[in-house]
Amino acid sequence: MDKMYLTVDGQRFGTGVRSSLGEGHVELVDLNISPNLMKEISLWLARYQDEVDKHPIDAVKAERLDLDGIGLCKKLSSELSPAKVEYYSDFKGTKLWFSEAGQ
Repeated sequence: MDKMYLTVDGQRFGTGVRSSLGEGHVELVDLNISPNLMKEISLWLARYQDEVDKHPIDAVKAERLDLDGIGLCKKLSSELSPAKVEYYSDFKGTKLWFSEAGQ
């Protein structure tokens, strides 16, 4: 299997996971990840997008959601080893975490 390059993010109208190579969002069912992780990503994405819609954004909730997203990133990296998975915070407009499984 080819190595996957993925980004976990809370981007509006996304799936929570997109190609890091600019190929768009990836359907979670196409990743062959556990049903539990698919559910976790979907629930996190809904909470993330709800918070993004608020003005002003609650900084404490945003930080918690980013930490939860990083946790999902680590789980995804583990399930899809040797995938490269990174995390992008839409709140902060920057990448917060990057890992290559097995390093």
